Order: sequence, then structure tokens, then C-alpha cells
Amino acid sequence: MEIIKNMALTLTEYRRSVKHILSDEPVPALVTGLSHIHKAHFLASFLGEDIKKPILAVTESEASAAKLTEDINTMYGGRTAYQFPASDLVLTDTEAQS
Repeated sequence: MEIIKNMALTLTEYRRSVKHILSDEPVPALVTGLSHIHKAHFLASFLGEDIKKPILAVTESEASAAKLTEDINTMYGGRTAYQFPASDLVLTDTEAQS
């Protein structure tokens, strides 16, 4: 994992992202255009930084969230990443009968 982090540090946008996340301003960051495994590498690379706050990653589906969690935990071992299960939001009144 150290080799990936060292390669990432050569990228200006990665260094800028780390600086942004380590700042005291709680502003969200949007990262797009990465393949699935690169999302896992990007998020896992922050685990080597001195970040004292949690990182929340929002995915397009529960299946991709499960895969991302599994990939990060495989890279770092143990229970490093956790998945929050999706919950259905009901925005209208509903009625059901058995």
C-alpha cells in the first residue's frame, strides 16, 4: 500500500485533496472519474495520513458500497471501513394490507 501512496503523492490533485481534507474547514469534496478499484485506492490512501476525522464515501448502490468496503478492508486488513446499509425513504403516506 505504501507504493500506491508514494505514487499518489506525485499527483498535484491528490496532494491538494489531502491538504483540503486535513484542513479545519468541514467542506465536502467530490471525486469523480475513478474506476471502482481506484476509488478504493484513493480512499485507502488517506488511511496512511494523519486524519483524525471519519471519511464518508457515498456510492451509487448498496452493492458498490459493499464492494468498496470489502476492497478497503482487504488492502488494510481488519475492520477499517464500515458500510451503512441503505434505508428506504418513504416521502408519502402509504397504506398496506395483508
